[in-house]
Amino acid sequence: MTVFKHKKKAFCPMKFNLFAISALFIVIFSACNENSIDTKGISAELQNRKIVRVTESEIFDRANKTGENAIQKINESSKKQFDALTKAQKNKEAILVCSYASINNLDSLAKAIDVFKINKIDTSFKSKILLSEIETQLLDAYKYNSENKLEMKPNLQAVNDTLFVYMSPILASKECIALSNQTKGNLTNEFQGIWSVYLKKRDIVLAIQNEPKKK
Repeated sequence: MTVFKHKKKAFCPMKFNLFAISALFIVIFSACNENSIDTKGISAELQNRKIVRVTESEIFDRANKTGENAIQKINESSKKQFDALTKAQKNKEAILVCSYASINNLDSLAKAIDVFKINKIDTSFKSKILLSEIETQLLDAYKYNSENKLEMKPNLQAVNDTLFVYMSPILASKECIALSNQTKGNLTNEFQGIWSVYLKKRDIVLAIQNEPKKK
């Protein structure tokens, strides 16, 4: 009598693992299928996670707007302080606010107006910190305009690949000059110096990417 020997099949861990994973996937899929899947919600979530492409022109425009807004915040805050002090008949303190001489902590000011850093350059065009080459060039241009009675406008330039500087003349209001004249103060010139506002390019890009999309 012939005896047939059955060969034992070799155990294949790869096949077993694939089978186990497939079975597990089926179980999970079946369980998830019990509740309806919000495909619209998932689609919207994936859409929001897409990288938003930002052009250099958009970055420059946003940086310029950010610099403008920073200076506007300073001016609005100064105006409120000036009005409150004049109402309280504290004219000397009000004139100090006009010339921004009351601002001592520039780090706190930068934090308050949400910028990386800010520098205040006085009317003699002296800076307490070391300026970059582009800032020095801008400062020379402002000095020339001041000496020749030419208009001084804000200016935005890239300091390097990661940093912008927004420079803007510090100008006293007509109300400030009038009050100074009345009280024989020393605020006789509209030009009070230059603000130098530093903006990180990374922050500008993130602000563009995170802004709500127009529908």
